[in-house]
Amino acid sequence: MDIYISTQKDAVDDIIEVYRRKYHRCNVTDNSIITIRSKLRDYMERIREDIHILIETDYVDKMYRDQYYNYYSTKRDDYYRDCIRISFFNSPIREETFFTKEGTLKAREEDDYLGFLLIRPTFPKIIGRNVLSPKALKPELGNFRTCTTCFSATANGVKFDVTGFPHASQDGEMLCCADITIWAMMEYFGNKYPEYCVVLPSKTMTSLGNIMYQRQLPTAGLSIESISYALKEHGLGPKIFSREEWDKDKDKEFEPLFSCYIESGLPIVVTIEDTNVPNSEGHAIICVGHVEENMEECLRDPEFETFGKTDGLINVYDWDKVRKEFIFMDDNCPPYQKAYLEEPLDYYKLEYYKEWKITHFIVPLYPKIYLDAHEAKQQILSYIKNRKSCYLNPQWDDRIILRTFLTSSRSYKQYIMHNEELNRHIQQIILEMEFPKFVWVGELSAPEFVKDKKINGLIILDATEPRYIENESLLFIANSTRIAYKSEKPTINKFREEYIEPDSAEKSKENEINVLPLQPFNRFESNIKNFMYNI
Repeated sequence: MDIYISTQKDAVDDIIEVYRRKYHRCNVTDNSIITIRSKLRDYMERIREDIHILIETDYVDKMYRDQYYNYYSTKRDDYYRDCIRISFFNSPIREETFFTKEGTLKAREEDDYLGFLLIRPTFPKIIGRNVLSPKALKPELGNFRTCTTCFSATANGVKFDVTGFPHASQDGEMLCCADITIWAMMEYFGNKYPEYCVVLPSKTMTSLGNIMYQRQLPTAGLSIESISYALKEHGLGPKIFSREEWDKDKDKEFEPLFSCYIESGLPIVVTIEDTNVPNSEGHAIICVGHVEENMEECLRDPEFETFGKTDGLINVYDWDKVRKEFIFMDDNCPPYQKAYLEEPLDYYKLEYYKEWKITHFIVPLYPKIYLDAHEAKQQILSYIKNRKSCYLNPQWDDRIILRTFLTSSRSYKQYIMHNEELNRHIQQIILEMEFPKFVWVGELSAPEFVKDKKINGLIILDATEPRYIENESLLFIANSTRIAYKSEKPTINKFREEYIEPDSAEKSKENEINVLPLQPFNRFESNIKNFMYNI
């Protein structure tokens, strides 16, 4: 193994030199070198200029070895089995970082390690498996919220952790864009949750073998149904959404549903096609997050659509209809690309891709989530509208912003427990309630609270209960005046309604009526991690 130290400025030249020397590519054509240089430059130019780089040769990469033994080793030409590993650090690379216990611990505590990139010997498509922390990006590129998880890696034999989303490029022979999306999704879920496993490309090929009607190598790509089938075979409960189906009505729900699932912290497989060419060959990428919304600006826009009205008394604004940039992982480009949904390939900077549109997306749900986003939002809206049952009829404000998302009950209860602005009694009620593994949450906020990311109303639904009959899915509902929740000792039907004695300072001077002190409190933001920097 050879080790080299470089900087962001010199990294491209240094990597090319190591690549040529290690893989004996001294006789490659000038055009091929230009291709490699272009790929590496695109990746490195997005990284902060103060990043320090460690280059190691002879690295055994699990993903490339899987490709090698199942495809490249069967070809006549010789292919190298090892990769070159690039490690990114926030601080200068010193001997004590790797060779002293104190230096190693300090590097870990200070999050000095910012990710890795594997260079494959699959010339000229050399960008292999990589995980890059958004903190390594230049500030103007890294301001967004995204799905991430922790990945373990080593640099010079020392173990480090990096938080990010997995990425790789296709090699054009064994891996196409669809194969990469399946691998990346399972790499993410397999590292984040114990219920799932990391899946290498050869296992995906095996799982698809029973439904394929022709040979699988070299790859000819996969359909949207095949991608969904592979995810189901790997333990997920995928659901396919089609623009043709969800945009046929005047409500145009396709993009709001897309936004809702991203807000739920779920990476989404996206298929994109050229709308001017029928049956054109499409492209598959993954959406992992979005840039922070500007809800205040939307509320000032007279054309901003309301989600629903209640007899002219309440206007409900859907958070998911706010126009915002989303974050995409595209195997043809470096990670964390930004684009609006109407032009999802805008970051290609080519006029040809202007007419490419999102046609489908696949949501990788937990198999036992039976209530989908559309039904959850419709139920929440109906509870806001309902003025017949007192336990479903808190006195909402005349303008409400509704933010809907799916989350695990464990994450949500932790947020409730740590929320110091929430009334202690309400905290105790929610913490003691029996929740399913996942819940749908509708956060309600008056316009004046949006700037401070606060809410003053809450509706929680059971994500395992698709029935709307007799409010079966409703678990909890509250705003600033009252609260109702499903209880074994109900006061009205299956629900218990409570009024809480406020502190003496909060009592009304005119009377002593007990009211629920549900003051505005911080919204839930644990689904997707915030990477916001001051530019």
